[in-house]
Parts: sequence; C-alpha cells; structure tokens
Amino acid sequence: MLNHVLIPLDGSKLAEQAIYPIKHILRPEGQITLLTVVQGESDVKTAMDYLEQMAGRLRLERYQVKIEIQEGDAAEVIVSRAVKLGVDLIAMCTHGRSGLRKLLYGSVTGEVLEHTTCPVLVIPNRVRQENSQEVPEAAPDPSLGWTG
Repeated sequence: MLNHVLIPLDGSKLAEQAIYPIKHILRPEGQITLLTVVQGESDVKTAMDYLEQMAGRLRLERYQVKIEIQEGDAAEVIVSRAVKLGVDLIAMCTHGRSGLRKLLYGSVTGEVLEHTTCPVLVIPNRVRQENSQEVPEAAPDPSLGWTG
C-alpha cells in the first residue's frame, strides 16, 4: 500500500478518473496531493476553487488531502513536485489526442513518463476508446492552462 500519491488534475472529468484507483491502493492514513499547473496568475483563483472542491469530496471520505497550484510547464512541474514531495506514485489519466505518443499517453503524460524516476500509474482514456469520439465533458478546463 502507498503512503503518498500525487494526482495532477487539469479541470477535466477525465483527469479526475485517476482518483478512483488510488482509493484502493492508498494506506488509510496515506496522503493525496492534488496538483494543478496554471499558466498565469489569473488562473489561480479558478484552480483553487476547483482543487478545494475535489479535496473536499475526498476529505468527506476521510482521506488526507493537500492541494497545490504551481505555474509553469505542466510536465516539468509534475516531475519536480513528485521528487520534492517524495511521493510513492504519480497517478494520471491520458487524453489520447493525436500522434502515436499522444495517442498512447497524452502529451503531458508522455513527458512525465519520459522524465520521472517515480512510478506512474496511467489511467487510459476509456471514454474515447469505447466511443471513438471525444466527449465534451472530458475536455480540460482551458483556464487551468494545460491538457494531458
């Protein structure tokens, strides 16, 4: 069982699906850090509201949750925060948008996989695979600055 998991979220319902498997592999006293990477100061309020909502849901289920908002390149921030926090695992979904690597992992997910030494649990984009079409609610919130 894991002690500390980092879950990057981009405001999409799809990204939030990384939360569910973690509930089964995290120690009861373990910690979840929810991270959103923004592109500018104007995005921070939106990101804070979003993360507080997500953390609140998890706290109701008695999980220990911290939230972080960082500015910069999403993949670089995810990798550096994972190291700094000493997490056991990064859990993230892939949007599977275009190109072979992007199809398999998503651009941010692919970059994280390429540069981290931390284990990464990649949750596939089941909605797109099953329907072979993009689902509107799966799109990330553009105000949060990045897409997986």
